Amino acid sequence: MVSQLFAHKFGSNAHFRRRAPWGILAAIAMASLVAAAPAPAHAQAAAEYGGATGVSAGVTASRPGLFQPGQPGQPNNSLFLAKPVGPTPQQINRNWFAKKAGKKGAQLTIDATPAHSSIWIDRKFVGYSPLKLTLPAGKHHISLLGPRQEHAKRDVTLVAGKKRRIDIHLRAVYPTAVSIRVFGNSAH
Repeated sequence: MVSQLFAHKFGSNAHFRRRAPWGILAAIAMASLVAAAPAPAHAQAAAEYGGATGVSAGVTASRPGLFQPGQPGQPNNSLFLAKPVGPTPQQINRNWFAKKAGKKGAQLTIDATPAHSSIWIDRKFVGYSPLKLTLPAGKHHISLLGPRQEHAKRDVTLVAGKKRRIDIHLRAVYPTAVSIRVFGNSAH
């Protein structure tokens, strides 16, 4: 049928009739593919949507109660992480220092301004201020970081069996207030 159409339109040249339909059909096929192809952004969105609906449909069907967080000590059947079991990392570090100190350890109380500043002793995170802990006697390096990126560092030497309290005021990295002057006048 295509060859009859081309024969009628372009004449009865046998050579053209044999070759033209395949070249034309290939050109038509390529044009239809290009015209039907979505833009790259649409193709990516369609693929992501298809992937998301395919995965979520399977997960929802196989896992009832999908939005329940995992329980400690039980297998985690949800997509959420289970609640951690056991002591926190800072408690582990404090216990390590206390064990290393033994019965003759020194008591150190750290109070910082602003409160709830993170405290590291000898590069180990031990908790938030105010904090009381037992450390081995000797020299220790204390670093603090406040909630607004204030910081302070101090070296302290502790004596076995003694108590020591230190108050540390953290320095702000960035100013907490800014004053603007326009032509010598202060802004409100």
